[in-house]
Amino acid sequence: MSEDPKPIYLPSRLHFADLPGTVSLDPGNVKFLWLGPTIPVPAGPYRRPILGDEPLPTPLATPLAPQAEAGTVSQPPVASGLVTDAPSSQGAVATSADPASSNPVPDFPVETSPPVATPVPAPLPGLEAAIRACAPRLTDAQIASWVDALTETLRRNRIDTPRRIAAFVGQCAHESGGFTVMQENLNYRAERLYQVWPARFPNLAAANECARNPERLANRVYANRMGNGDEASGDGWRFRGRGLIQLTGRSNYQRFANSLGCTIEEAAQRAETPRGAGESAAFFWSANSLNTLADAWSIDAMTRKINGGTAGAAERRHLCDAALAAIGE
Repeated sequence: MSEDPKPIYLPSRLHFADLPGTVSLDPGNVKFLWLGPTIPVPAGPYRRPILGDEPLPTPLATPLAPQAEAGTVSQPPVASGLVTDAPSSQGAVATSADPASSNPVPDFPVETSPPVATPVPAPLPGLEAAIRACAPRLTDAQIASWVDALTETLRRNRIDTPRRIAAFVGQCAHESGGFTVMQENLNYRAERLYQVWPARFPNLAAANECARNPERLANRVYANRMGNGDEASGDGWRFRGRGLIQLTGRSNYQRFANSLGCTIEEAAQRAETPRGAGESAAFFWSANSLNTLADAWSIDAMTRKINGGTAGAAERRHLCDAALAAIGE
């Protein structure tokens, strides 16, 4: 460039964020494309974008290499105004200045790297086959969704061998009705309450008080247990069974929340989602060292850890065996 650039006006009231356009580079002229007329800028090239309310940088002594025809050049966002050669009552006159800056910006044309795609974790071998064997009513899409929700969590908790995967899937399938129920069903008839909790409901008259009333039932049967308060506290309902292994009780939810780094209320809500349901089950699994029982294929001992008794023991054994056979061990 043979002559110094002329003073120009840099109105601070205009911002690139407000302009629905792009920046193109043209030999000897830089143009900002927007809804108004094209506004020329003295020939460059310049070391960095021109900012509002500051002097125009001195052009480089050596022109930059011409831009290849394929591809366009985008300019990084700038803090303020649009360069113009017309006076404005709201602008300020700028003069030539040294291009050095305390906050240097890379020389443009700016080359941007393509975004790096986050790799998708490979499915855990055997997991899909195990779920399919234990939950035959699920669609292919639902099975794929569960594989995606569980893979990372199982790997993180080292539930990654055929026996561990099969035992986990079999027990979860029993607890969740074939991966379809994320909350404990407490809607019982009086006769069923009398059968399930005879110590708490010694007769049908007592059972009728909580029959078909899930909240009252939860507060009654879970009161003063597993860290819960009394019946009036509402802890029994608030911390009822959720997730694939029906995590239950204030103490268990608090430990689960600590593992996630969240509040106990947030942990309870998360356990109702597919990913959170898997996380809560894997948390309980690891906290009770169930991998060891899975390695020994001690399904009944595992059931007692999960259920507190042996409810559904025969079905649990059948589901775990079916999952293991599907995996191929």
